[in-house]
Amino acid sequence: MKNFYHHVFKILLTVTFLWIFCGAFNARAANFVISTTNPSCRVGNNISLEILLNSPEVAANAVQGTIKFSPNKLSLIDLNTKNSLVQFWVQEPIKNNTSGIISFEGVILNPGYLGRSGRILGLNFNCRQEGTAAITFSSGSILANDGKGTSILDNLASLNITVLPKAVVTDETGIISGTKASPKLILESLSKQATDPIVAFLFKLQGAEDPDYYEVTIDNGSKEVWPTSKSNRYETRVLPPGNHSIGVTAIYKNNYSLSATKDFTIEPLVLPIINGLPLSISAEDNLEIEIITEYPSSNVKIEGQSLKGGEPIVTILTTDKNGSLKTNLKGLLTEGSYLIKAKVFLDNLASSYYTTPAVLQVEPSPLKQIQALAANYLRIIVMLAATAIVLFTLIFYILERNRRYHLMYDKKIDSSFMKMDEEGKKIIEMSDGLEGFSKEETKTLNQFRVLATRIKHLLYFRKR
Repeated sequence: MKNFYHHVFKILLTVTFLWIFCGAFNARAANFVISTTNPSCRVGNNISLEILLNSPEVAANAVQGTIKFSPNKLSLIDLNTKNSLVQFWVQEPIKNNTSGIISFEGVILNPGYLGRSGRILGLNFNCRQEGTAAITFSSGSILANDGKGTSILDNLASLNITVLPKAVVTDETGIISGTKASPKLILESLSKQATDPIVAFLFKLQGAEDPDYYEVTIDNGSKEVWPTSKSNRYETRVLPPGNHSIGVTAIYKNNYSLSATKDFTIEPLVLPIINGLPLSISAEDNLEIEIITEYPSSNVKIEGQSLKGGEPIVTILTTDKNGSLKTNLKGLLTEGSYLIKAKVFLDNLASSYYTTPAVLQVEPSPLKQIQALAANYLRIIVMLAATAIVLFTLIFYILERNRRYHLMYDKKIDSSFMKMDEEGKKIIEMSDGLEGFSKEETKTLNQFRVLATRIKHLLYFRKR
């Protein structure tokens, strides 16, 4: 029986420990969420998703993740950071429709994020092929805002999208040009350099005549009408480096159309290297840095973003024939904390990504610090002096008012007793009907005066 109770006690102790431990662990758990209103779409249609952060117990200040999707069934046409809780991207979100990978890494500034549905990214996929398309986090990290970078990731999210068959088009009247081949729109890239920011495409039609016009969409943006009178060659606007997509629809009469999409990548230039950037400087110190690129006579954009927000401070410089430049940015930045980054771009506007931002603290100059300290001390002295003057004036006013009151009081007492003395003399003199005073009357008068004097002294004493 004794052993039975002993075993029961051990079991209860173990359960209690596990409950406390698991409760403490879960209190620190955070995870990613892949959210959509409807996890299904038809071939040719788009579906929107959101990547959310769920961290209800512990504030998170850093997120990183790699997402994989089925590239044969889905094509990522838009990746946006609008209304994202991430304020600083260590790595701008990137996509690759060929391998089906999305990656991101960002920082949420102090005090971090505490909540259940913080928006990190918005994704917009085009459904390409019928079947089940998996979207999963292959890796990820969520760090706590505790000064230690504690990992609080609990599990990785996943979502299955059901891609349904495309709706059947029945009316093709007017577009078949005497061939038995199925009508088809083909997009052919004409770009020669992978880094060119303007990409040219040729619209080719197979088994179809020229349409009335084309509708062109770049990266799921607004539709652009492209008349056939402009030829079948189309050039994009200047695009940043990274993965992009073009969607083209050939519009015919009788509500018929042919559509095609194509993913393409604009390769970034090689990142510049920043040498000599200190961790902190005085506002009046020289800020001499060297920037090295692989591109002679290229342009370098240097950007300083204050951590307090506002418009970034930007300067654009040109490298020498070796692709390098040295500059002194003294006076460009005022006091405060900044994120400094740079990118290189060529005359054709081909560019690199920004370098990883480095933190630069700009301190007040020593003279300004001394002046600020002196101004603070002077402000304190002036306030103390003003307070002393006010107090002295108030005390003087009270004392002077009291003195005048006493003088007036004394005068009234003296006047009153003088009148009493005169009245007393009159009463004593009139008591016997004779003028002058007898010895007894004089004695009585003196006794009256002694009594009056004592009363007057008593009043003086009580007043003080």
